[in-house]
Amino acid sequence: MNQTIVLDQIRRLILLKTGIHSISPSDCKNIAADISKNTKKSVSETTIKRLFGFAETKSNFSRYTLTALLEYADDATPMFANDLTDAKSLKQILDNCKTVSTATWKNLVNRSGIPHQLTVPRIFPKLDFDYFYDSKYSFMAIISRAGYGKSTIVCHLVQQLLAESAEKSAMDALLLVSARDIFDDQFEYTNLEERIKSKIGLAPHTDLVSYFSHQHQNNGTRLLIFIDGFSELLINNISKPVIFDKLINLICSVGDSAGVKIIFTMRSNMWNRLFDRLRNMPLVLKKWFPGLCFDIRDQSNIPPLALEEIEAILSKIDPEKSQFLPRDLKSKLKYPFFIQWYYLLKDEFPNFEPSSDLLFYEIVDRFIAEKIHQTSYATEKTIFCRKLTVLMQGHKSVHKLSLIEDLAHFKNAYRELLADGILMEEKQEEDGIITEHVRFVHPHVSDYFIFLELYHVSGKKINQRFFKDVNEHYSGNSIRFQLLQWAAKIVIAKGNFQELELLISQSINHYEKKALIHFIAESLKYLQSRGLLPIRLQQVEVHQMICSHLAPLDFVDSRYLDTICALRGVSSHDQQTFFYLLTLSVYDCLSLNKCRLTKRIKEMEELDFTVTVFGLAPLALVRNISLLLSGKSATENELAEQITQFKHLKLVIPKEQVPNDLEMLVFVLMIIREHVINPKGVATLIDAMMAYYPQILVWNSAFSAYFLAIMDLSFNKGNQAVSENLSSKIKLKIKLMKREQHATKFSESIYKLSKAYQSQKLANYEIAINFATHCLEIFARNHLRLLEVGVLELLSELHGTIGYTEKKNDYLYQKLKCLNQQEAAPVLIETK
Repeated sequence: MNQTIVLDQIRRLILLKTGIHSISPSDCKNIAADISKNTKKSVSETTIKRLFGFAETKSNFSRYTLTALLEYADDATPMFANDLTDAKSLKQILDNCKTVSTATWKNLVNRSGIPHQLTVPRIFPKLDFDYFYDSKYSFMAIISRAGYGKSTIVCHLVQQLLAESAEKSAMDALLLVSARDIFDDQFEYTNLEERIKSKIGLAPHTDLVSYFSHQHQNNGTRLLIFIDGFSELLINNISKPVIFDKLINLICSVGDSAGVKIIFTMRSNMWNRLFDRLRNMPLVLKKWFPGLCFDIRDQSNIPPLALEEIEAILSKIDPEKSQFLPRDLKSKLKYPFFIQWYYLLKDEFPNFEPSSDLLFYEIVDRFIAEKIHQTSYATEKTIFCRKLTVLMQGHKSVHKLSLIEDLAHFKNAYRELLADGILMEEKQEEDGIITEHVRFVHPHVSDYFIFLELYHVSGKKINQRFFKDVNEHYSGNSIRFQLLQWAAKIVIAKGNFQELELLISQSINHYEKKALIHFIAESLKYLQSRGLLPIRLQQVEVHQMICSHLAPLDFVDSRYLDTICALRGVSSHDQQTFFYLLTLSVYDCLSLNKCRLTKRIKEMEELDFTVTVFGLAPLALVRNISLLLSGKSATENELAEQITQFKHLKLVIPKEQVPNDLEMLVFVLMIIREHVINPKGVATLIDAMMAYYPQILVWNSAFSAYFLAIMDLSFNKGNQAVSENLSSKIKLKIKLMKREQHATKFSESIYKLSKAYQSQKLANYEIAINFATHCLEIFARNHLRLLEVGVLELLSELHGTIGYTEKKNDYLYQKLKCLNQQEAAPVLIETK
């Protein structure tokens, strides 16, 4: 057996025999004399001082000394049973345990990262404990990296055990203590049993384990020892073995007794070191209950938060707004320390409600700042993490031998990175040989340092060198887009317009570009809310550049509307603000949201900006549509005359090849107005637009795709006379633009609706129903009620044609219900 363990047992037995509660150097002389008297073996006073830590120990004790000490200690009779008069009553001990546990529990609760009342009890700890309680295991460790909520789990578990008064644990002595309370004398050799006895009020000469073994046999009472806070101990290479020895001794003293159960929390890196000690102690190791969720690779038995648990916590933090958080963002908050940062951000910026990944990136940014940039050895930690990403070369981990040279230079930094849960060590088997590897605990932190390394290599600039390295090493990898998002945060913080434009233009595909612009727009809004938005990025040129890359009218992509709203929030120029409000007004018209449309109109009226498009005022056109949707009188002869002149090609429009963004929006608004009051007039508007802008049919853009889809829809509904040859060309052009990513999901859905009407004309009713049903799902999901009503009417006609009267009536009912919910004007009910 390890000599340290033997010596600890000898110390405990000697103190028990002599009746000394707190030993001092002056007691060593009397103990040495008593040993010589009882064993007839000479043991010096200095030897006793060395035994109890009052004199320096430069070598191990000799066999002669150990034999003398063991012979003397063997006469100790620690059994309490013959002397119950000195022991406190069991009730008093239970009361003492409850007092100590309550005080420790309050201390842990008050130090929680977020208020304890906002946390939720997890399911697995209680299941683990119930199994452990009824088993033959004697100790259980709650293991995880830093910030996984070990203390919170213990608090909820202890709270349940204290409050529920469960039948099987109602009479148990539950003792919750901080590791500092019983390990504070890390360099002294007082054993844990003595500390625990003093906490619960058990007589010093009474053996702890024997006492509770007796109580368990008589009345079922157990001692449940919960120890939390090992990370708060000042542990070094000298104190760590002492702490481990004390803990192992306590576990060994419990042995096979069912009267004492030990539960403690420990970080994974510290557990690894303890487990290395336990590995060669099979009798101790078989008493360890690893838990139902133990992951040997991560050395943790605390799984990430489930989505239900995340939603339960977020609903407590912000009951009103948490339900609107994107599901993918919620799933990223599966680590409790991320939820802590979310809580702090919501407390600091209550109106910060991004729908992109910005919130999560801000959480990771602050986490890295606290754990690395604002700590000791910050420079060394940053350099080490950057070098680790270089050595990883696309892999998840690095062989520890590759870091030997760096570990010598960054020894303290490396230890803190392990302790704080930034890095972790893991063992892997390679060709039958166990090797140690090092990796980042969280991939999001790894992505940050990959970006940081690339950023420094490119001279701290987002330039062609940066993109070359990104595309060369991470093309086709999900990390690529995350690197672009980190680049966006840096560029916006610097206020560099040229780098921002280059960043947006470098996006590979349409989907990636939309997501990146969404992220940039919300970053701009967030910095403005904090008063940190650089002046250079407040210029109108920034908005014009972003809008030139943003596909218009993409109303079936929620990010499009969120992007427009975010840009509108940071716009300080009335012209640009007017454009954003007009875009949102188009969506409000399509969604039949009259209240929101009225709000937009008021906001546009407050702007110091007027403009004429196609000979009419866009604001007047929006007002007219608002009145039509509300069922009010909308007799605006001037506006009607202006639209008529547009239809009859009487306007003199500057010869442009394609319409600009504002003209696109006004044309769509005219289409909506015409659809409400005279659906057959839509064809005339389309013909006029082609006459004014003949290049629109060959132009590769998102608006051209939308225009062609509307044109095809009008043809297939029978409102426009178009040759079959032109229809085929439209079909080929739309497919080409879709392949080249010029078409938006909105224009694709309009084109599918046109195919539904085409199939109806060709009597392919099943195909028509399939197309229409798919369009209905899209329009309903995105609240495009005006289009949804049209599709419901089409489906009602189709099912009536094939004799499904029940479904026909059902779709008709859904149409009327939809219009009734939106309080639509009677004219819409009659619209076909």
